[in-house]
Amino acid sequence: MKNTWFQLKNALLILFLISFVVLSACSGDESAAPQDAVQQASDQETVIESVEEPVEIEVAPTEILPPATAVPEPTATLEPAAEPVEETAVGNDDLLAELMLAFSTQQEAGTWRARQTIVDGENSLETVVEHQSPDRYRVTMDMGESMPFETIMIGETMYQNLGGTWVELPVDMGSEFSNMLNDPQSMLEESRFENIEFLGIEDVNGEAAKVYRFTAVDTLTDSPTTSEIVVWIRESDNLPLKQEITFPGTDVGGQITQVFEYDVDISIEPPQ
Repeated sequence: MKNTWFQLKNALLILFLISFVVLSACSGDESAAPQDAVQQASDQETVIESVEEPVEIEVAPTEILPPATAVPEPTATLEPAAEPVEETAVGNDDLLAELMLAFSTQQEAGTWRARQTIVDGENSLETVVEHQSPDRYRVTMDMGESMPFETIMIGETMYQNLGGTWVELPVDMGSEFSNMLNDPQSMLEESRFENIEFLGIEDVNGEAAKVYRFTAVDTLTDSPTTSEIVVWIRESDNLPLKQEITFPGTDVGGQITQVFEYDVDISIEPPQ
């Protein structure tokens, strides 16, 4: 379950790096073509008038003039067909852009803390994730009767504490995890986001928040995980306040709830 959460959390962070290409209708080229036809007809008429009788075999003026009459035809047919596609693409991109802004704003925040609860049937797991800008993270887990779990990441160096002993993990593990957190662009091709909806404005702990729901398909693992995510984004500064993640239609059960707080007193240092 821990690995699943990390993948989903990091998949969310890539939103702010997705760039959008809004489809635009091409209408300039079609209107230029008829004018060229008219000009061509005009030029040929001029040439024909100056030529003597023997050369006047010309059917050319008769055949060139009809295209000039058909000038309105391309404009009337092409422009209406392009507009609906453009409006649909822009609407979907705008929603995704708002999510991008929220998660990029979160990454730029000086410090934040996320309290996370994973509930699966009768079992629950409490996790706290802390971030100190630009690249320091601390994850602590309350496993009940089991041994405590704590991980610290500073840059590409990762430390893990299991049962009171700190261990520095191999560089390749720290580097891979760091890239997931701090360079989520590399994960862009492995994830996709679908069915984005704006649900309205709700109150979260006395603050107005915009609510969005979307589907995330994480293909980073051998068996891709599909999750439904609802996120509450503070209206005043576009910072995420809360997230709920479920896994409909998969063999992954339970629900993950994350609640964020910002500008908290956090200092993350290497373990001694």
